[in-house]
Amino acid sequence: MTTSLIAQATYQAIQCSIFKNETCLATATIPKQLASKNLVTTILQLLAQHTLNFSDLDFIGANLGPAPFTTLRVLIATLNGIAFAKQIPLIGVDGLKAFMHEVSTPTWPQTVILLNAYQHDVYFAYQEKTGYTSIESLLVKLTIKIPHNGVRFIGDGAQQHVQLITQTFGERAYIDQDAPPFVSLKSIAHEALQLWNKHETCPQLLPLYLKN
Repeated sequence: MTTSLIAQATYQAIQCSIFKNETCLATATIPKQLASKNLVTTILQLLAQHTLNFSDLDFIGANLGPAPFTTLRVLIATLNGIAFAKQIPLIGVDGLKAFMHEVSTPTWPQTVILLNAYQHDVYFAYQEKTGYTSIESLLVKLTIKIPHNGVRFIGDGAQQHVQLITQTFGERAYIDQDAPPFVSLKSIAHEALQLWNKHETCPQLLPLYLKN
């Protein structure tokens, strides 16, 4: 049975959980304004709930982003410090790819993930491609790549740019209001466990920051 600490930064908070394989034992959410102050004590409290110590962790897994950069750096710096001090292996997960795996369905083969990158820009995932660009530029490229079929848009960036998406794609656009705004911690745990089973650890976590 593999025990792990899994964490990610979202647009509003830092989420962290203790997992046994893919079963979540305990979870906590810290408002991003309190992340620097409370992250380590919150992790210790989660471990204590199940009479665990850092030495009981097989690895620490984290969503490398994209995410608001300051919050993401706080998370990654803290986890790197814990891992270095306690000699715990690290595993980094590409959040966009994990999100795409989470929401993929044969019903909507043309699915586009959009996350807010601010100033009218978005982080995107489509099929196996991920990146960063302006929403206008991306939508123009997508109309060329997908000239006929319906397209499902998911993520907080899709909710932000509803009007522009519908203007561009018309009735072909389906903005999934029931889908999560960002990848779930459970999906990050799943991807991290797969990498752990393949022995794909890393010496330190580095933020996935797609802006130039």
